Amino acid sequence: MRLAGVFLLCLVAGCPQAQAEQLLSGITDFARVAELHPQATGVVAEIYAAEGDRVQKGDLLVSLDAQVQAARVEIAAAAVASNAAHSRAQAQLDQARSRHERIARAVSRGGAAQWELTEAKIAIDAAEAEVAAAEEQSRANAARLGFEEAALEQFSLRAPFSGLVLEVNAELGGVANGSDALVVMADDAEIEVEVFLPAELLATVEGRARLQASLGPPVVREAAVTLISVDPRIEPASNTVRAVFGFPDGGIEGLAGVEVSIRVPDGS
Repeated sequence: MRLAGVFLLCLVAGCPQAQAEQLLSGITDFARVAELHPQATGVVAEIYAAEGDRVQKGDLLVSLDAQVQAARVEIAAAAVASNAAHSRAQAQLDQARSRHERIARAVSRGGAAQWELTEAKIAIDAAEAEVAAAEEQSRANAARLGFEEAALEQFSLRAPFSGLVLEVNAELGGVANGSDALVVMADDAEIEVEVFLPAELLATVEGRARLQASLGPPVVREAAVTLISVDPRIEPASNTVRAVFGFPDGGIEGLAGVEVSIRVPDGS
């Protein structure tokens, strides 16, 4: 009888109707995934990371044997540390300037000829050129050291950002080159959902700051999502566009592969 009364009341006064909505299905994934390839070819000497490790940006993950390159760095460093040529050139310049001053005083007293003063000035010019050449060589040595150190760094594989190591494909003693992804890692702090959005719903989605979504196992809860990006290219066969949503409130770090249903109200 109570249900019948409610039904009659709805007929007379009108009952609120549930808002029509569409569901968009997607799977959570890491916002950033990096396949790390060595920039040099060599033998794997050390492996510092294991699958499941949490690493910080710049952490050393894998190193290749770089004995030859390390020796080149030492040679370049020795060249930078040795400034004998510059010291010798500077000493000759100081000596030439001192001699020029003595001859200039002698000329003023009539004790030396003008041509001697001219020769002393030429000696200063030559010594200054030697100092300039030595300084240029020092800059070249420093540049070479920087180049050799950069080349040495190519034998090391470091984390480009902080995150989680997903795969380690390196093997001690194995030969690696640029085509090998030795480590795969992800920034598990940022999770996204990719869906294929019907083109007719694009205006509705873009007009809402947030949408509600249901997350499947093992999360099983409601969450707010926001639109991050939309591929403007419409797929003719399905009349959909690729859209990426994020979770502004977080709470699902580290969980990729979770099923997500995003509710989009029709016509609003």
